[in-house]
Amino acid sequence: MISPPRRLMITCFCLLLSMASVNRADETPSTSNTSPNTADLNTQSQAREAVLNSAAWKKAEQAFNDWLSVQTIYSKPQVEYLKFQLRDNTSKMSASELKAFLDQMQLKLNILLSSDVTEARSWVGSRMSVLASHKREEIQKQLPDVVNMTAAQLEQYLYDFQQKRQTSQQAEQAASQFRQQQNQQIQQSVQMQQASIQQARERGQKAVSSQATRQVQQGYKDSMENARFNSWNPNRYREWVVPAAAYFDGGYRW
Repeated sequence: MISPPRRLMITCFCLLLSMASVNRADETPSTSNTSPNTADLNTQSQAREAVLNSAAWKKAEQAFNDWLSVQTIYSKPQVEYLKFQLRDNTSKMSASELKAFLDQMQLKLNILLSSDVTEARSWVGSRMSVLASHKREEIQKQLPDVVNMTAAQLEQYLYDFQQKRQTSQQAEQAASQFRQQQNQQIQQSVQMQQASIQQARERGQKAVSSQATRQVQQGYKDSMENARFNSWNPNRYREWVVPAAAYFDGGYRW
């Protein structure tokens, strides 16, 4: 039978052993609450590289660069900024985010490379080529951010642009018709003035011609009068001739 003092010593020793085992358990590292291990990181990196090296990604990236090289409405600084935005945004994306971005990029490229957008881009470029530099900069500030926009936002932007363009073309057409009407009215007015001037000239020529005719007729009449006056008429000189003959024939007879 264990005596009470010895039982107390055994109890104390057991307590000390249990406390030591608890301390060792606390010092053992736990793997349940730690960050992803190296294997997980490698897996994510490989998944990203798989997307970036895929044929679909390379095709979309090449198409985007080709579009930037042929467009004429974005300035060179804007083109460089779009390229930087593409690199910066994709460098922070996970594999799943890259796949979603690729899907959106393909949709946006389909819009940007469509015939309607190509024609609209040419129209804007031709307009911008004749504008002053500050006007071109104002238009360039309103161009869409094709990197950060979604395909739906880009499509809405282009729809709004087409509506504004149609309104602008209608206004220009109306202004052109108004200018044509003005030009026609001016031409008609000029033609009427020229006709009036010609008629006045013709009336003046007729008046001058009539006056000249009257002058010629009067001159002819005067000439005929002078001719009749200057022609030989015995009776005109009878009163001169008869007295003279009587004088030489023996004098006057009273």
